[in-house]
Amino acid sequence: MTLIIGAIAKDGIVFGADSQIQFWSGVYVKRLGERKLFSFEIPVKKTRIKFLIGGAGSISDIQWGLSSLYQMLTINCEDIDPKELSHDFVRGIVENAIFVLHKHYNVDRYREMDINISDPDAAGFFNPIFILGTFINEDPLLLRILPNGRSEISGTFFTAGSGSAYAELLMGLTGYSEDQSIEEVALKVYQTIEYAESIDPNVGGPIEILILKKNNELLRLYEEDIVEISKTLGDKHED
Repeated sequence: MTLIIGAIAKDGIVFGADSQIQFWSGVYVKRLGERKLFSFEIPVKKTRIKFLIGGAGSISDIQWGLSSLYQMLTINCEDIDPKELSHDFVRGIVENAIFVLHKHYNVDRYREMDINISDPDAAGFFNPIFILGTFINEDPLLLRILPNGRSEISGTFFTAGSGSAYAELLMGLTGYSEDQSIEEVALKVYQTIEYAESIDPNVGGPIEILILKKNNELLRLYEEDIVEISKTLGDKHED
């Protein structure tokens, strides 16, 4: 019931998401206009580092994941010299933050309920997928974090959610490249989600775009901003 995209641009990191969710309230209910993209910043000695987070999964899973990520990153980074931070160091903290929740909900709780953990048909209690983006010493870090805490790193883009199969193809068809500006990448991410909404009933609602620039500035774009970017880029191409 989701489509999250995180993509690297030459001057920032662009996240996009639809806003349709489904939840159980006696019956399954769909709701539009819900946020799936989040940001937070953590202290690192005399500076602060911002993170973008996109989550695919239940509302509860996303909330617990965000809380654990923020707490673990803050505790482990606040006394570190920023120059000593590395992709591997941050990636290890992120993996541990999600693994703690996986162990609590999918291992310990299974044992308490006497459920066979090795049963492939046993559904996990905690089953989100996160995409995380940040800059470490001006070098972009883009991770996709699986429910068990394992992560994957990319130098281009990641997708998550039920619309991923469409998005993986569509991002290529838009001509996306990590060497493009944040405006160009934001437009391509928006167009990908917009098209996925037209063919996948599980993806829908207003589209959200969140950008983290290399200078640590955070931007949130709306439909009218994308229309203006499209017009500007179109005018440049005509010239």
